[in-house]
Amino acid sequence: MNMKRLAVGSMCALLAVVVTWRANAQEKGEPSGDDMMKAWMAANMPNEYHEVLGKMVGTWKTKSRFRPDADAPWTESTAVSELKMIMGGRFLQEHLKGEMMPGMPFEGMGITGYDNTKKKYTSSWIDSTTTAIMTSLGTIDDSKKVLTFHGEVDDPMTGKTKPNKTILRLLNDEKFVVEMYDKDANGEWYKSLEVVYTK
Repeated sequence: MNMKRLAVGSMCALLAVVVTWRANAQEKGEPSGDDMMKAWMAANMPNEYHEVLGKMVGTWKTKSRFRPDADAPWTESTAVSELKMIMGGRFLQEHLKGEMMPGMPFEGMGITGYDNTKKKYTSSWIDSTTTAIMTSLGTIDDSKKVLTFHGEVDDPMTGKTKPNKTILRLLNDEKFVVEMYDKDANGEWYKSLEVVYTK
């Protein structure tokens, strides 16, 4: 009986604290618990920006070409990429396996999402050629077919970071293209990587 009385008393005390907190919050113009819950829900639910990522779900064949600087010849390679939505449609996960160049195995994995609070796309990438995690933030154009990401990558030659730009173009249901740009010695952007995804 004493335990029941203690439990009821504790619940009443907790209710009194909540009522008092909400009243004080309203007097100070602070957001109420309901407002906070609505904001939390809005920040965490998938929306039309996540649906854009869903258009890339599937198994894709890729053809890549890469060059270390603007004057170098292109090196071509192929791979297969599996893309799927995870975490209730909040993130796009990519797992790519193939070759970086003829005879050199390559594996990469990426996670891309849309941060409702930042109002930006977020991306991270790891692969078998580096120990670094590349991260970037992106925006989408009005057509919802071109995503542009900006970030930084580590330069092993200097030990410093340098700017990096990636453009993703959704061409149709059967094809999209990823282009990566780096800056040359004069600070001009040049295309260092192009990956064409086809079904």
